[in-house]
Amino acid sequence: MIDIKEFKRTFYVFYNLIKDYKDVLLTTTNFEVEYIDNVYNINIKSYRPGLIIGKGGKDIEDYNKYIQKELNIKNFKINLTEENLWSDIF
Repeated sequence: MIDIKEFKRTFYVFYNLIKDYKDVLLTTTNFEVEYIDNVYNINIKSYRPGLIIGKGGKDIEDYNKYIQKELNIKNFKINLTEENLWSDIF
């Protein structure tokens, strides 16, 4: 079983060091990992999930391949949720 810190590390390395997308880290509000029925569910909440997905879904596909290579897992699912910025203010 892989720790949430490893998933966070891969997220940070991929988007900050490889892709150089500093805005992705600033807009990501919550990162959770659940292990249910031999599948890792990676739940990411962000104010701008489009930055994580990338144009045509290319960045999220590259991130999936990066997780498979770095953590050596095959069964995982990434769930992106858009967080409403204004709900925190009012």
